[in-house]
Amino acid sequence: MSTFTRRNLGLAAGMATAVALTAGSMIAFSANAAPISGEAAPAFANAVTASGETISLSDFEDKTVVLEWTNHDCPFVKKHYAEPVTNMQSMQSDATAEDTVWIQVISSAPGKQGYLEADAAMAKNAERSSAPAYTILDPSGDLGRAYEAKTTPHMYVIDGTGELAYQGAIDSIRSAKVSDIAVATNYVTAALTSVAAGETPEGASAKPYVCSVKYNIRFRLLFEKPLQWSGFFLCCQGMRSPDLRDRWRVCSNCCVRACLSYAALTYEHRSQMYADVFLKAQFSKSRRDNSYVQMRMGCNHI
Repeated sequence: MSTFTRRNLGLAAGMATAVALTAGSMIAFSANAAPISGEAAPAFANAVTASGETISLSDFEDKTVVLEWTNHDCPFVKKHYAEPVTNMQSMQSDATAEDTVWIQVISSAPGKQGYLEADAAMAKNAERSSAPAYTILDPSGDLGRAYEAKTTPHMYVIDGTGELAYQGAIDSIRSAKVSDIAVATNYVTAALTSVAAGETPEGASAKPYVCSVKYNIRFRLLFEKPLQWSGFFLCCQGMRSPDLRDRWRVCSNCCVRACLSYAALTYEHRSQMYADVFLKAQFSKSRRDNSYVQMRMGCNHI
């Protein structure tokens, strides 16, 4: 029969608490449902534009709206703005001629690739002869997360009834080569043609392709302080026995962060919650680029 020592009990309790906290975090995020084509597009209100105006989706009732997530330094955005093809500019111009409202959205956080202040955003559009009706500045990432915008460009077409008619990639070829534009199927143009004809687009969604939207890294408090402290003591008390002091010194920062921060706060990036709970209550996200943070719950040295 197994003998439960104080150390084992403490570690087991800590892992249980961490798992419970992580599960709670995941449940909280699952409540923010992804936008679904054919259903109402996520509403937004008082969004600040580069020109200093504020706009709301409801301002454009009975009009088709295109949302274009952009990052001027992304090679895939550069592809569609490149001269002499000027694919994005032509799409914007054609949409305006059809009384469609084209809205750029910049969700890059301050200090990250693609971030622009209002004057710089206006200057960038002038430099590349871009003519959206509005450019929304979304440095908090709130609008991007509401739409679960993942890449630049990430495109959305909203019909006059407020339904999301299309979401996803701009076209069918995942490359940064300008020469591919001519042979690719342009999903946005196809969706706009269908909406203008009063039809449902044949393809209501397509997987968007890179670059990733450069969101800020957000931690959101989901639990009361007593529960945080409870998690800390349960997780760490088993690491204080004499034979673990060396490991405690090495792992203390990890443990404190795990129980006080990562277990009690959720990590949100690209509008998603990434969580894997293992027997040692490890909570991690593999590092792909500088926008990610590697997090571990518990100490692998134990």
